Amino acid sequence: MLSDPHVWYRDKSVLRMGDVTRYTFKYAPVNKDKKKVYIRLKNIEKAPIRAIHLLNGPFILYCDVIPHKYDHNVKFEPENPEENTEVVFENQIKPGQTFNVELLLNSNSFLCTDDNGNDVYQWTVNVVSQIFISTKSQIHYDFLIGDDEKSLKRLNHGPFANTMTMMSKESNADRKDSLSLPLNESLSPQLSIVKKSTKDLWSHSFTDLSKPIHLIIITHGIFSNVTADMLYIKESLEQSVDDNIMIRGYTKNANKSEKGIARLGTGLHKYIIDLLRDAKASGLHINKISFIGHSLGGLVQLYAIKSILEEKGTDFFRKQNIKPIHLVCMATPLLGVLSELSLYISWFLDLGTLGQTGRDLTLSRRFPGISFLFRQKGSRRHAFTPLLITLPDDPLRSFLKEFQHLTVYANAINDGIVPLRTSSLLYLDYEALGNVSHLKEKEAQDKEEGTSDAENGSPNAVGEVPVYKNENVNSNKKAIKESKDYMKTIWKVFGNNTSEKKRIRARQKVLKKISIKGTNHRDQYYEYASKPSTERVSGETKNEDFPVFSLPPKASAIESAINSLLCPIPSQDFILDPEKRPSTILHDQCYNGDRIPPREEPSKNIFKRFFFMIFHHAEWKLAKQDTIARKYHMDNLTWRKVLVTLPPDAHNNIVVRRTFANGYGWGVIDHLCKEVFNS
Repeated sequence: MLSDPHVWYRDKSVLRMGDVTRYTFKYAPVNKDKKKVYIRLKNIEKAPIRAIHLLNGPFILYCDVIPHKYDHNVKFEPENPEENTEVVFENQIKPGQTFNVELLLNSNSFLCTDDNGNDVYQWTVNVVSQIFISTKSQIHYDFLIGDDEKSLKRLNHGPFANTMTMMSKESNADRKDSLSLPLNESLSPQLSIVKKSTKDLWSHSFTDLSKPIHLIIITHGIFSNVTADMLYIKESLEQSVDDNIMIRGYTKNANKSEKGIARLGTGLHKYIIDLLRDAKASGLHINKISFIGHSLGGLVQLYAIKSILEEKGTDFFRKQNIKPIHLVCMATPLLGVLSELSLYISWFLDLGTLGQTGRDLTLSRRFPGISFLFRQKGSRRHAFTPLLITLPDDPLRSFLKEFQHLTVYANAINDGIVPLRTSSLLYLDYEALGNVSHLKEKEAQDKEEGTSDAENGSPNAVGEVPVYKNENVNSNKKAIKESKDYMKTIWKVFGNNTSEKKRIRARQKVLKKISIKGTNHRDQYYEYASKPSTERVSGETKNEDFPVFSLPPKASAIESAINSLLCPIPSQDFILDPEKRPSTILHDQCYNGDRIPPREEPSKNIFKRFFFMIFHHAEWKLAKQDTIARKYHMDNLTWRKVLVTLPPDAHNNIVVRRTFANGYGWGVIDHLCKEVFNS
């Protein structure tokens, strides 16, 4: 018999890369005076593991605690926000650290009244592994629920206590009781708990197996995994999309990012074929298919589709009576990163820092394998051509017309990993877009004034992780007020700045080559696009010689990498009140290939081409991107391009890698669900 009746539940579990554990528990107190419940999550890996195993980790956990009533689209009102915001999360629970949360039994956690007349309260706790390098590494944790915080601490207190609490100062009798405490079993008749693993979460769906199914394939990006990192998109689609959908993702490409797009795409190709075969054998009727890829995942999906068409025939999906519906690429380097990264980073990628994938992304020439010897002569012509240049060739190019909707999401700022030009397929209405570099200026100004919505609450010390308290409500009022005018102010440029004008004019020729007009999704221009240019651009009047447009500022790849580890997190005001969130959608228009200006044919003189590459290297790189972009922008093919503005880490925020830590991207996923899949 347990000596401490205040401990109701304990679970010790292990997470590997991409793993998630979800605890959903209900509590029906008999004592009406009870107002609080406590949970305690401890990362029971040894604290020194932070330095020793840095290259295999990081061995940190993410955790969020959500009361039943919370919905990010509806204003949430804590009873006492200064003391307890009720919706809490921690992005970095390091080895040896604990995360203690006080749960309130109130209207926000209230679920229902049971048959005995007792009020039932419910919470959801998600524990997520932050390992992203090694599939063999694992994190051990200890999870407790009870109604006395001191009792919970006695079981696993101390930064160096191991999984058996051998360093505890408790008595021998108490230690025996703690060691014999049954795991994953409620010890209170008032507490019921359901634990779901990663497999459980991905196996669960709302699909009606008796009806035709819309299959959606989700693919993760580089150093990422489909299970934990794409879970938010999966569950958002399931809750929002009207169609009878089934969402699946290929997990065996995790930790193989350096293998090259061809290798990764071939694995996904086999997975899709097996999935369709097994579904048919099980009597499931799949009549639609869609693809959503994040970052590198978008290229992997395109290669997988092309590989299927080459192996099974261009009419494969028609024979299966499957209609391609959506192809969505989110922050995907469709044109590579040759023109986007600094010279020294591109050089390191060329040398193989990221393996074959790095060479693919920098448009380096391929090294054909043994299969090259057995190819027909006609198929050898492009054997050495960079993969991304040949990827949009037939049969993929023709098959793109089979999709009902083609959509790309691109970060306008704060993405140094996959910047705007490559993720938006180069061609945009830059004149209507205006000078979005002002977004960077506004962001920097907000940080200087202390009004930025971003905060970094990640702990550094070993031991207890402090629960966040909303102490910055007043300091954020100015940012909240400014956010209402956000979409108006972002179109202003520094019209009176002479150096800015000169810079714009210097790049005018380049930008004119890649600027085309687009139309709204419903054939109507947005308000800003329909305004005269003199209203859209401050201090400038449109003229044909020097139209006012410019590329967004380049983000730093190094800065983006740092932000992925130490990302600024949303404030509690952002999390609790939808009205206090600035709009994330900057630009949403459709672009047709027949609007692209004619291409300037390169010189046939080999010496002129060589000197052009040496002395006009920037234009030469742009020409490489243009070659790929034109293949995607064929006549009678329309791409919907959605540009978004997100704070760092924008590359992970765009898919909401972690529900709250990357909550800035909620608006993007809402747009994906409501405006793309339900349009």
